[in-house]
Amino acid sequence: MYLTYHMKEDVLVVHIHSEVLDLHVVREFKEEIGRLEQAASTNDWVIDLSEVTFLDCGGIVFFLALHDKLKRRGGGLALSSPDSSVRAVLELLSLQKELPLFDSLNEAVMSIERKHARV
Repeated sequence: MYLTYHMKEDVLVVHIHSEVLDLHVVREFKEEIGRLEQAASTNDWVIDLSEVTFLDCGGIVFFLALHDKLKRRGGGLALSSPDSSVRAVLELLSLQKELPLFDSLNEAVMSIERKHARV
């Protein structure tokens, strides 16, 4: 389990390379995410969930906390490419308003760019 990241337009894209995103995995990623928060030149992030097949409350709390931090700095967080089980969990909890969910990475990045174009 590891993270990779790159800039796409003015958005930081973080790829989660793990099938499971639970409290244990979140603890492993927390330090690296903290470094990214400090070093990133943007507060607009997309997290690519294409490899994640299991998401529990630890992962959800992690996303909500990161979203709140980025939002306070004028940015935001979007999630992309969830598999059907991850999407079902997020939709069941009605988290789409706080954590926008997109079928593809490009859709998520374009959504953030459109948000800034309207401001």
